[in-house]
Amino acid sequence: ERVEREFLSFILSTSDPEFVAFFEKSEGLCVPHYARALAIGRPPAWLRDFQLGRFRSLASRTREFIERSAWGRQEDFARLSDADKTVWKELARALRGD
Repeated sequence: ERVEREFLSFILSTSDPEFVAFFEKSEGLCVPHYARALAIGRPPAWLRDFQLGRFRSLASRTREFIERSAWGRQEDFARLSDADKTVWKELARALRGD
């Protein structure tokens, strides 16, 4: 727990362009870790914007997956990208954390 808190505190306090660029190429923080970060302190704008954009995109893609998974929409589902066909896996990782 101490190491996790130190890492989250570091993320909240940094604006190093090299770290930000590296972080923004990742999946970011899962929901539980982002919630813990928010409990520690106010996120910098870059982190807040990245995480909110990621969560909004994930929510939108999940809604589309659910809609196209409905009976009779097999052709629509087939047109989803490979990543969007398995968005539920990404959603599970984001919600439970790894």
